[in-house]
Amino acid sequence: MATNTHATAKPAKPTLLDWKTYRAEKKEKKAQEQERKRKREEDTQDVPPAKKKSRNVCRRIKQKADAERKAAEWRSTRSEPDFGDWDKKEKPKITLPLRGAEKSS
Repeated sequence: MATNTHATAKPAKPTLLDWKTYRAEKKEKKAQEQERKRKREEDTQDVPPAKKKSRNVCRRIKQKADAERKAAEWRSTRSEPDFGDWDKKEKPKITLPLRGAEKSS
């Protein structure tokens, strides 16, 4: 036996109460959307628009970061030079005769 798959009953006509609730929900949804838009506009006014950096500027920033990283790596592998006790030796004192002292004596 073949069954009828199509809906034969018509959907019920919306009543006046249905229309009122539909309109109230729609109005409430619209008010919420406007509130969200207003908040978003206020938030965007506080923050200045971020200007996109040019390709050249990005490249220079990257190069500087790479150079700093390489310098730090180089410094970490490099050991301080060992001068031994050279800098601890007593250095000879150089005395220069004063010009005024020569004439007075």
